Amino acid sequence: MANGETNSLSRLPYAVFLTQSGVADMVAIADAQVNSARWHNVNMYCKKRDVTGFYGPTSNAVSRKENIVSAQGTSSSTSGGTLLLMTNMVAGHIRQMPQHQTVGKQLHLSFDFMGEHFDPIVLYGVASPSTWQQKSLCSELAIALTRTLQECKGGALVMADTNLVWRDLDRRGGKITVTMRVQTLHATL
Repeated sequence: MANGETNSLSRLPYAVFLTQSGVADMVAIADAQVNSARWHNVNMYCKKRDVTGFYGPTSNAVSRKENIVSAQGTSSSTSGGTLLLMTNMVAGHIRQMPQHQTVGKQLHLSFDFMGEHFDPIVLYGVASPSTWQQKSLCSELAIALTRTLQECKGGALVMADTNLVWRDLDRRGGKITVTMRVQTLHATL
């Protein structure tokens, strides 16, 4: 993305279109591939289309922590960041500005619709946590989600890419070692 325009592989135009066209009042993208440097262009693109966006940035340090691929500590990607798009009308009901927990892996906003509170939470999980760094980040994310849900004053909606599967065979390739089990996640909700 450059100068507020997207490339042909971007998911952003489709998410913005869902919001802009009235199909959805709010759209979440968990692995938004957005960092502070890219946010300016994403925000420009959204504003041109009368859509409000909020993002939870993932730092380069966290991306490296999550994507360690060798003992040398090289990173396989700089993925991450969470993004929540909404109509301008919905954005007018925000009662608390975005809270970023677990360095951008969780984005939380609070809304007030004529006395009814609503808290959308966007969460991007850790894929196959096998290193101590990844396990630590996974644990931090579970704790942050639990605390956030306990603090919600009304209804909450968690929109998540948790990178969890029920069984190893549900993932097409690679070894999977899940430390944040689906049952554990359900128990916290």
